[in-house]
Amino acid sequence: MKIMPPLHAVDVERPPERGDTMRNKIIRVIQSSSQPKELASQFLYVLSKRSVPRLIKYTGLGNAAGLLANSGLLGRINEGRRASDSEDSETEDYREVEEKVNPVTGYVREERPDPMADMSEEQKMYEAEKLMSAMDRLMGEGFIKPGTIGPDGKPMEVSHVLELVKNAKTPEGSDDDSD
Repeated sequence: MKIMPPLHAVDVERPPERGDTMRNKIIRVIQSSSQPKELASQFLYVLSKRSVPRLIKYTGLGNAAGLLANSGLLGRINEGRRASDSEDSETEDYREVEEKVNPVTGYVREERPDPMADMSEEQKMYEAEKLMSAMDRLMGEGFIKPGTIGPDGKPMEVSHVLELVKNAKTPEGSDDDSD
């Protein structure tokens, strides 16, 4: 019995926790609030050849987030894939749908209409301001705390939201002084 056999297109048609394979069952343990969830997470990480991108490919970032945060591996989310990451973990039919797989959920979600397609730029700005206001209120009341990835690879609380963008890369040709 293989726990993490090569992925096929049908494997990513549904969330990774749905199904009867051993991988599906272990991911359900990861999602539970039970004691063995940490062991199950580490087990899948070892089976992923200690490759963060490979772990995310098999579980989805949402399911791997706890292990990555607790182990100081969040900083490795964007590391390049190793040659061994795909040599025995993908099939030809999986490669055809790989670009459609949502890395957060770990599966291909149905196409949804763009909710902002019929909005004017003014409407989009209004909605963005409402969102920022709601986030500011939640932060002020202590419901959420902004954070970034620290030098040790673990989440680190920031004192102000602007700390989140101080090291952000700006698109080429953008003007940072525009008002």
